[in-house]
Amino acid sequence: MLIIFPFYIASACLVLCIKFSSKEEGAQEQKPKGAYFKKLKRGFVLVRNHHILLPLAVYCILLNIGSAPWEALSAIYLSEDLGGGSVIHSFIRVATATGAFLMGFILTKVRVNRYGLLFVSAGIIEGIALFITGMNSVLLLLLLAAFVLGATISAINVPEHTIIQTSVADEDQPQVFAVIRMISHVMVPLGALISGYAAAAFGAGKVIAFGGLIEILAGIAILTLTKLSKTNRSDMIRDKEESLKM
Repeated sequence: MLIIFPFYIASACLVLCIKFSSKEEGAQEQKPKGAYFKKLKRGFVLVRNHHILLPLAVYCILLNIGSAPWEALSAIYLSEDLGGGSVIHSFIRVATATGAFLMGFILTKVRVNRYGLLFVSAGIIEGIALFITGMNSVLLLLLLAAFVLGATISAINVPEHTIIQTSVADEDQPQVFAVIRMISHVMVPLGALISGYAAAAFGAGKVIAFGGLIEILAGIAILTLTKLSKTNRSDMIRDKEESLKM
């Protein structure tokens, strides 16, 4: 994970290099020096002051912290704690991919009005799936939890992208995407590193379950303390217009 971490940061920073060109009467405006750093600063300002983006970013951070133990310890948990070999691990991965595909297909067929509610609910369900996975050794339940876990991946990613695209002005979207991705993925290597030491002391299953518990409690807090889950599509469109004034 420590090797992957620089690539996460590099990919987020590359988004800041996207150039927008606009032509006015055949003339192209000259970009002032330091424009990219100003865009980066504006991205942080938008996320910090936006009543939808701030809880979205906070929950993205907590989701990555909660899922880090599963990403880091799943192979060890299945092989050592549950006695499963490579075949069982492959079935778990197939169930996860199948769930992600089916949920993505379903989301293309239905119209969602409250993406924030879908985003937070999917995070809570993902936490429940991780908690069940870490606390039991029944193979059928593990396969079911892996399927649900895959479905929540699509149910989290699609609303996250849609919320940003709907509530942020087009010219600010690359910076907002980069900022949220950067501050949320920075916790993945740290969470994976801590998970390894915690698993040595308490066992991989309990650490995975604790990660799921973090997602559940954080989701309940976001539901009750913020307006993210109560925001509908018309609210996000209005926020998009207001973001231009920030």
